[in-house]
Amino acid sequence: MDLKHIIDNIKDVLSIEVGARKVFDKDVADALKISKESLSHLKRRNSVPYEAIAYFCAKREISINWILFDQLPRSLEETTEKYAYIKYFHEVHASAGGGAWNENERYIYLLIEKNTLPNMLFF
Repeated sequence: MDLKHIIDNIKDVLSIEVGARKVFDKDVADALKISKESLSHLKRRNSVPYEAIAYFCAKREISINWILFDQLPRSLEETTEKYAYIKYFHEVHASAGGGAWNENERYIYLLIEKNTLPNMLFF
C-alpha cells in the first residue's frame, strides 16, 4: 500500500473543505490528528496510520475503501448487500414473567447470505 497515494486521496477530500487554497502535508497531519513530524516519519517508512484514517473517514462519512484502494462505494454495495448479520446467542438467560436482564449476554455475529434466510427456521 502506497502512503503517498493515500495522502493524495486525503488531500482531494481536504481540498473540497478548504476551497481554492493548496492542501499541504501539514493539513493532512492536522486532519488525521497527528503531528507533522509523525506524518513525515510515516511517509519515510511508508507506514499507513490506519486508525487515524479510519477516524478521518468516519467523521466525514466517506468510504475508507476509497481512501485506501480507490474503490468506489457503489462497487461494494452489491457484494455487501447480499449478506445479513445475525446475532447468535450461545446461552440465553430469559424469563417469562419476572424479567431478566439480557444486556450482558454474549453473542457473536454470523454472516449469512440473504437468499438462504427464507429457508431457515427460527424458533
